Amino acid sequence: MAITSLNSLNAFVAVARRLSYARASKDLGVSTSALSQSVRQLEARIGIPLLTRTSRSMALTKAGQRLLENADRR
Repeated sequence: MAITSLNSLNAFVAVARRLSYARASKDLGVSTSALSQSVRQLEARIGIPLLTRTSRSMALTKAGQRLLENADRR
């Protein structure tokens, strides 16, 4: 896995744990737009949505739940 892929995975894990781009961006010390872009790139790379987003909420898809569980095991 390339460094950018690891960065995208770390970004996803932070967002998935907090279910918030704003809180995850503060945790990681990056902008919310950079974090959102990293997660979108990861989703595009694997071809599966990991998060469902609305204007007021966010939730993990089943694929997102599995990826988070696997990431937590390592």
